[in-house]
Amino acid sequence: MNRKDWDKIISFHDGEMSPQDQVFFMQELEKKIDLKREYELSGQLVDVVWSSGVRENIISVHQEIIATNSNRFSFRNIAASISLIFMLFYGWYSTLNTDQVYFNLYEENQSRTFRSIAVDNLEVNSVDSNNQYWKQILNNFHGPDGVEVEEILLAGVAALELNQPDYAIDIFKYIDVENNEWGEIAEWHLGLAYLKIENFESALRIFNKIHQDVDHAYHGKVSNFDLFKILMIKSKK
Repeated sequence: MNRKDWDKIISFHDGEMSPQDQVFFMQELEKKIDLKREYELSGQLVDVVWSSGVRENIISVHQEIIATNSNRFSFRNIAASISLIFMLFYGWYSTLNTDQVYFNLYEENQSRTFRSIAVDNLEVNSVDSNNQYWKQILNNFHGPDGVEVEEILLAGVAALELNQPDYAIDIFKYIDVENNEWGEIAEWHLGLAYLKIENFESALRIFNKIHQDVDHAYHGKVSNFDLFKILMIKSKK
């Protein structure tokens, strides 16, 4: 988006457009797909600023300044500060990507706790490196028939560790996430796998469910801000 369009969006949100310019701007939104997309995104960013209480804090500070030195400051400074925050949010958004969110959610060492599950069966004590360890697990997995659920789970985590998210999804689907003691762990990793392949709808469905279930084992690992970041990345695609 060019600077001219960006200035229009900021002016619209700050209420600086005349009624006639607002009409022209709304007409332009219907003609320019990219402009409309950025405008809709900007609305989401403004909602975050408004709901976070940042706007109220800015206005409060500026009102104090205006009260003590009305000759130098005006309420236009308030709009300028809000616009600055808006631009900072946009700068953050422009650098946001799937890998950042994925690695933030996926604690690098969390899957190591699964090693104890298969020590006896897979002889992982003889494995020298992490990749060899996960490859050994995956090579020993030949489907769910006659296999314990924890071994299916471990194979799914191995596929995820080896950057095979599509295969990980296929494996995790063998586990009934609603009626199994390993279900919540599988559900969390299934959400990560969907995020990795940028199936944002499925990832958000799972992470929203986890976030809303206070009794879920991974409830504390996904925040409103994490969900917001996934939505922001989805808006780029």
